[in-house]
Formats: sequence, structure tokens, C-alpha cells
Amino acid sequence: MNFRNIIVVAFALFAVLWSTEAASPATARIHRHSLLIPNVVIQEMDVKFCTAIKLNPGKSYEITKLETTVSSNVTHHMFMYGCPEPASNDRVWNCGGTLSTARKEVFTKAKPCKANPTPYHYWARDGSTLKFPHGVGSMVGGNSTANYLVLQTHYLRQEEYDVLDSSGVHVFYKNN
Repeated sequence: MNFRNIIVVAFALFAVLWSTEAASPATARIHRHSLLIPNVVIQEMDVKFCTAIKLNPGKSYEITKLETTVSSNVTHHMFMYGCPEPASNDRVWNCGGTLSTARKEVFTKAKPCKANPTPYHYWARDGSTLKFPHGVGSMVGGNSTANYLVLQTHYLRQEEYDVLDSSGVHVFYKNN
């Protein structure tokens, strides 16, 4: 094989490797999971509710986009945390604020996480979608300390009527 053929083979190999590397971010399958407050009636003037999803411990994920959805005018702000374990195993729990005596029996009061919360997302009124460039999104699951994603939603009502809410975050991710 002469020098010219070696150069052509090396260039072809480089082109194949480069095109595979360049194409992989665009062709990686993006998944979506909705982390939403599960249709809770907001009766209090100032309260925070939490809900969580468990991540597959054998897989790691890269969050590529966080899209907030607000279903009521009483949603004031939201935090999304990564946690080794949520502070409650309930589907939804009171994670701040004072509930009526009857509602205290329905909703456990606990922090968002038992320990070591990692904040991944914050949304306030008029906030927008966060989209991360390839390789910049947060890594969760797998070897990270984020075995769960916990959504904490703060409600601040001005009206005297009850409101049904299912606000939250659509988490777009890809498997790593």
C-alpha cells in the first residue's frame, strides 16, 4: 500500500468516525416524562405540595429539556430536585404551609427530600422552557445521587374559591 492509499484510508476512516459522532446527538431518541401534581384541590392561601418519580437505578439519563406546564392561576413557583430518596412515599404530600385539620389527615407533612436535595430546575411566573445543548444537561439516575425527581409546587391564592391543579414539569431526556 502506498502513501497515497494510506492517506485516503485514513481520511475515509476519519470521515466515518466524525459523521457517526456528529450525528449521534441529533439522532439520539428523546423521551418525555411528565412530573405533575396529581389533580390536587388547592384550598389553602399559601401552601407547597410535592410529588416524586423514581428513576430506574440501573440506567443513567441526560435531561435535555424542561418544559413547565401551569394549569391554574394560583401556581406561584416550582422547584424540581434530584434526591437519593424523597421525604415521603405518598403520591403527593404537604412540603410547606399550613393545612386545615381535616387536610392534615390526608396529606403527610415532610420536606421534599430526606437528605441532600440537588436543585435541577426552578420556575416562577412567566418563566420559559429550558433547553440544554448536547452534553450540557443534568445527569440523573445511574451513578448519580438523583434516584428520584421531586417536584415542589408553591401555591399562592388570592381568591377565596378552591382550585384544582395539575401543574408540573415535562422532563425530556435521553438514555445514556
